[in-house]
Amino acid sequence: MLKIDMDMYALTRDRPGGPIIQYVDDGIEPMSPPIDENGNITLAGAISYSITLIAIAGMIAYLMLAI
Repeated sequence: MLKIDMDMYALTRDRPGGPIIQYVDDGIEPMSPPIDENGNITLAGAISYSITLIAIAGMIAYLMLAI
């Protein structure tokens, strides 16, 4: 994912022409479900995503009912 290079920005922010803004790749890939060699989502990945979604929905429901 591309992010602004804050080191270059901080070094050049006081220039008369303005700071140099450049983008660098931070090397962190976005999360995606694990897939097998055929491109299908694995069973363990589907189960873990289901459990996560149920937990998030339960937390939201709890917060809506508790407040």
